[in-house]
Amino acid sequence: MKNMRTIIIISIIYFINCSFIGRNLPPPLDNHQDIIGKWQSDETSGWVLEFKADGKCEESLNGKILKVYFYSFGKTSPQCGHIVPVGELFEYLNLVNVNNSEDKFCYEFLGVDNDNFAMIYIGGASNNPMGFIKL
Repeated sequence: MKNMRTIIIISIIYFINCSFIGRNLPPPLDNHQDIIGKWQSDETSGWVLEFKADGKCEESLNGKILKVYFYSFGKTSPQCGHIVPVGELFEYLNLVNVNNSEDKFCYEFLGVDNDNFAMIYIGGASNNPMGFIKL
């Protein structure tokens, strides 16, 4: 009987600790939040994409804004009319001109960290990744 009481008390303490610890954990990071900021192409000097928290992306060259896009992420096929692989490992970035929905670009999103992100243009002649460095 004494052992049973000890087991119950330990179980209650464990449950309470788990409840409080779980409440103090930060929410999981959203990979898409990491894209927010200014990114300069590592190949084309002066070409910058600035992703904003409001879902817009400004494309600029040498400080002059060329176009503004809505950006979104997806995991489905097709993308921009092209059949693409689907699954856990694949994610796509879509840019749609805010003034002309026919002007859109799709990329395979390869990933982002604090300093870099990379993507591959879907539908182009080259499958070379485009790299960007955080400003």
